[in-house]
Amino acid sequence: MMKECSQYNGTAGSFCTITSSNLTEILVGSRVYYDQAAGIPTGLLDSNVVLDAGNGDRAVGRCTLDFSTGLGLCLFSDGTGRLSGFQARVEVSYVGPDWAWDGIYSFTPRADR
Repeated sequence: MMKECSQYNGTAGSFCTITSSNLTEILVGSRVYYDQAAGIPTGLLDSNVVLDAGNGDRAVGRCTLDFSTGLGLCLFSDGTGRLSGFQARVEVSYVGPDWAWDGIYSFTPRADR
C-alpha cells in the first residue's frame, strides 16, 4: 500500500491519502487522519490514527514515525463497516515522494457490528 502526504502539515487533524492498495476494503483515495501533532517528542510522529475508507468504513490505530530515518510502525486494532475486525501491523518507510505501508493485515469481522 502507498500513501501521499501533500495534505499532511504536521498538525492534529491533517491527513495522508492512499494512492495504491492491495486490499479491496481499503480503496484508493482513503484517508489516514492523524490525531496528534508531529514533533512531540521531538523528531517523531506518535499519533492515534483513523483510516477512513468512506461510507462509515473506518479503522483505528496508532502510528509512530522517526523523521530522521523515515521509518515507522502503525498498529490497527479494529474498525467499523467493511473494516470491522481489521487488524494490522504495518511497517512504514519513506520512498520519496510517497510513503510505503508494508505489513500483515487480517480481518475477523463480528456479526454484531
